[in-house]
Amino acid sequence: MPTDLAFTNEQYEAQFAKELPAARPTRVESIQNVVVDVIKKTAAATSIYTSEFTSGAEETMQFACFLELDDEGKKITKMLEFVDTMTAARYQGLIEKWLKGK
Repeated sequence: MPTDLAFTNEQYEAQFAKELPAARPTRVESIQNVVVDVIKKTAAATSIYTSEFTSGAEETMQFACFLELDDEGKKITKMLEFVDTMTAARYQGLIEKWLKGK
C-alpha cells in the first residue's frame, strides 16, 4: 500500500481537526452488513452518513470498515476504511474550497 494513503492516529486527528470547522457529520443514515468473527477478533461493517458544511451544502458518504481487535476483543488495534471515491472527491473539494476561503 502506498504510504501516502495510510495515516497514523496522530496524522488522522490533525487532518480531521483542520476539516471539522468546515463540515460536521449530522446524520448516520445506516450501519449495515455488520460481521464479527469472535475467533479471529475481526469485524466489518458498511455505513452511510451525511455531513453538513458551513456553506449549507450536504454530502452523503458511504464507507466500508474492517477492524482488527485486541486479544480481549475490546479495543480496535487496526482499522482499514474504504470510501466511495466519487463522493469523497466532492467532499474533499468542498473542504479545500472552505480552507482557501478561511
